[in-house]
Amino acid sequence: MKIGVLEDDPSICEVLTVMLEQNHHVVSIYQRGWDILDAVFFEESAVIPQPFDILLVDLLLQGEISGVQVIAQMRQSFPHMPIVVISAVSSQDLDNVKRMYPQVQIIQKPFTMDVLLAALETAVSYS
Repeated sequence: MKIGVLEDDPSICEVLTVMLEQNHHVVSIYQRGWDILDAVFFEESAVIPQPFDILLVDLLLQGEISGVQVIAQMRQSFPHMPIVVISAVSSQDLDNVKRMYPQVQIIQKPFTMDVLLAALETAVSYS
């Protein structure tokens, strides 16, 4: 599976990349909201009907664009792309995201790789 990861913590990016690649996934890492939006909408990948098989999104990011804003942009252009939120925000904030985007899978940090892999499988099967 081709997995896009929006996460601003370099150590988490490194762990996710290693673990997902060990499970035979292709991983593209983005550390800011603008980075992923530029890659998807303004570079050559914009011609691809859906740039990722699944997208992992942290909600708290450095920079001007939040994870929720990225989800909103992706949903407009790719309404069926599976998305999994991985975040350390409060349970209440995660509940709000779930109400706005009921199809999105949510994992609260910290999590194990088994939990993440199960969420990926669930998200893909719902799409």
